[in-house]
Amino acid sequence: MWIENKNLAGAARGREYGVVGAQHAATAQLEDRALRHMARVIHAADLPQDEPATPLAPGVLAIFDGIRDSDITDDVRMARGFVVCDALYQYCMQDACDVEDE
Repeated sequence: MWIENKNLAGAARGREYGVVGAQHAATAQLEDRALRHMARVIHAADLPQDEPATPLAPGVLAIFDGIRDSDITDDVRMARGFVVCDALYQYCMQDACDVEDE
């Protein structure tokens, strides 16, 4: 996975990550606690069999499925996806203090 979104926090931008077992190396290496929380939520939404359940995962999956299934261009899908990711990151910044690191 290559992270290049300029709106995403600088801790992850421009770094390349692979997958190590069921745990993403990106999640383990992130210093930003909110990004670690966000990565766990998105991973759980994408691959629920790999990640412990989080109450946010089904909602995140529903939102991204709705964007994917919309009758819009890929550029609009990407723009909407970035807005969702930015909003999720803001939420995770506030919620990260309540989440235990694994």
